[in-house]
Amino acid sequence: MRPQVPTDSSSPLAASLVRARLVLYGGAKHSRYRAALRDADRQSDVWSGEASSDGKAVEAEIPGAVLRNADYVLILSGLTGDGKWQELDLYQFSVIRR
Repeated sequence: MRPQVPTDSSSPLAASLVRARLVLYGGAKHSRYRAALRDADRQSDVWSGEASSDGKAVEAEIPGAVLRNADYVLILSGLTGDGKWQELDLYQFSVIRR
């Protein structure tokens, strides 16, 4: 899985919503997904929410207001058949205001 981040946005912090699209190589294998955004420096969660899937990718809509100039880790989890959340992957990225 690789996150697809738009490169034409000059200031993601000004956006009211930032959409992270995470491609699922091999397709969706879980009935539900959720994402958690963690501040990499403080190791604390700054946002979490449901993520939608079209069968090929998972999209998480992150409020722009939670993003500051910092390093982040986006953690993707899927709901297993026995009702437990399983961590699937994590993605690191940085927010830099230009």
